[in-house]
Amino acid sequence: MLMSSRRHTLLVLSLLIVGMVLVRLPHMRGPIDDPHSVRQGVVAYGARVFYEEGFDLLHPRVCWMGDYRITASQFPLVEATIALGYRVFGERTGVARMVALLSFLGSAAYLFAILQYVYGMRLAAVATAVYGLLPIGLFYSRAVHPDPPVILAAHGMVYHFLRGYDEKKRFHIAVGGVWALFGFLVKASHVFYFALPLMLWIVTRFDRRSFLLLVLASCPGVAAFFLWRWHCFITNCGAPDWFFIPGYHCCPD
Repeated sequence: MLMSSRRHTLLVLSLLIVGMVLVRLPHMRGPIDDPHSVRQGVVAYGARVFYEEGFDLLHPRVCWMGDYRITASQFPLVEATIALGYRVFGERTGVARMVALLSFLGSAAYLFAILQYVYGMRLAAVATAVYGLLPIGLFYSRAVHPDPPVILAAHGMVYHFLRGYDEKKRFHIAVGGVWALFGFLVKASHVFYFALPLMLWIVTRFDRRSFLLLVLASCPGVAAFFLWRWHCFITNCGAPDWFFIPGYHCCPD
């Protein structure tokens, strides 16, 4: 019976994933397009720099500051992943789009797993199908953008922390901590808001030992976030004091 249930779960999830891929495949080629094309261009430029000049994760480059092009903001792990794809398949927009699509599919699989674990198969299948068909997901799941990988990290964190907390399994807690580290480094806001329902789950069935393990697993991600923000401040203070540009903010003396 258990094996039959697992096969049914895999079949439903596989059909959902295949459907999402088929809808998006015709739109994987072509130039970067709207909406949010400026942000996509920043990611594409960062990936090209890594591909052509080597991987310097601590000094990401941008394309809008003239000769001074080093500006640290989000940790450029997504750009580095795209650049690795360029090394294998060549510098094509489709490669960057594929990173977004695979991340979106991974986030859909984790969403399905979370909802099945909490609510059951039927709601998980319906919610995942809706997730795959929402207009914002249809576009950004193939956009050159950092958000799909970060949402994958947030979903992965929630699923493994849920399993690790309830079942007291250190493996799941450790994997959740790795996903949290990735999410905190690239875009902490996504991880924070996904952590809120997780905290509600913990409060309703509090276990001190499991809670402490979750806190310990989250510490590397939180620490990495603050260290990266400090590095951004130091790095960006090296920019020229272009006070004559309206709205430009330089570091205080």
